[in-house]
Amino acid sequence: MWMGSHQIELFARSKDPNETEVFSFIKKLYSIDHQYMGIMVLDIKVSDMFNELTNLYNNNYYFYILDNSNKVLFPYNAVLPATIKQNALGNKGYDIRGDTLYVYDTVDPIGVKIISVFNMLTNESIKDNLQKARINMLLTIGISILSMLLLLYLSLKFIFKEINYMLGMMQEVAQGNLNIRIPIEYNDEIGRMAYNFNILIDKINALMKSMLKKESDKRNAEFAALQYQMNPHFIYNAIDIINSKLELDGNYDGAEAIAIFGKILRYNMNNDYKYIPIKDEVENVKNYIELQKIKYGDKVSLNVNLPSDLADHKVIKFIIQPLVENSIKHGFSNSKSSININVDFHIIDCNLEITVRDDGVGISDKRLNEINDVLASNIEEDEHLLNNTKPNGSIGLKNISDRIKLFYGPQYSVRLYSQEGQYTKTVITIPFHTQLK
Repeated sequence: MWMGSHQIELFARSKDPNETEVFSFIKKLYSIDHQYMGIMVLDIKVSDMFNELTNLYNNNYYFYILDNSNKVLFPYNAVLPATIKQNALGNKGYDIRGDTLYVYDTVDPIGVKIISVFNMLTNESIKDNLQKARINMLLTIGISILSMLLLLYLSLKFIFKEINYMLGMMQEVAQGNLNIRIPIEYNDEIGRMAYNFNILIDKINALMKSMLKKESDKRNAEFAALQYQMNPHFIYNAIDIINSKLELDGNYDGAEAIAIFGKILRYNMNNDYKYIPIKDEVENVKNYIELQKIKYGDKVSLNVNLPSDLADHKVIKFIIQPLVENSIKHGFSNSKSSININVDFHIIDCNLEITVRDDGVGISDKRLNEINDVLASNIEEDEHLLNNTKPNGSIGLKNISDRIKLFYGPQYSVRLYSQEGQYTKTVITIPFHTQLK
């Protein structure tokens, strides 16, 4: 829409009051995806709007341009004759006074009234002058409108070029590139948007660094706490076994028991590496079984199925031996005089599955569901839930499950399967494609 002649503060410093008058062209702006962005206003000084019209004057023709309040906009500082004032009350029409013809019309888009004055010499001259005046006026108005549209087009082209550039930068950030910064070339709305965007990216980077540091600190603390929790429990059981053997059979096998225990203790207490090859973890399990055989003899047997291509694949430390220990601790009963333990490794859907199965007494359905619920819970589990697992010894399973979630992600954990009186199977699932160092 057009806004008729009015004053604005931008040109108020001019001493000429006509220089403060402007016409305004107002248009809504939409983005390329039809989102409303705002309004653009183009202000054109009245003096610039009609400056070229002075070339149309001659001895037989001149005109006045008025606003809606009959104020003279052109010629500048002109005083409207009294005869014209009387005839300018309407919007369209003409009047003849003596040898003078007054023709008045309105240009609705810009809200101005044009009063043309002709000196009538002959009918032909009047006709020619009217025709020329009309053509010149239409050409002038057309050129003015085209000029403003061209200015509008160039302005919009510049604005959308800057906006599309910023949208491209934002798209790269959305794809994960947080090293981008938008150069600030102008101190306008676009420049302020770029400045605020750069500040936002800096804050995101700072926040991510802070979160990564906190997560790393949390993992290290959790790992240290879980390892500390496991070590005293294991040492106590090993010493108890050695003492039992020495009391029952004398010192004949004491040296061998202590040697095996030393290997296990050395493996368990070495905290230099959080991740170790599977073959080292299996070797520790075998040493543990040798230690158990000092007490149980051939009542305990172990079979390990480890493919050669998986032997050097690294896993977090101390996750298999506690499962074998649980099989021995809970698998024996009055009806079970021996126990066979199988440890298998398989690749299934880009995951490594470690299975420890025994042919012991098994677990009841109710107890099995309770244990699996605890293993599937978050690391920050309620204290009463953890306490309820201690009497039956599944705190070792919870420990393993928590460490797996910490180092591989919450979607990985430990799960038990069992048939009471027949078997118990524990399955660890961890990602195979992540090769840890």
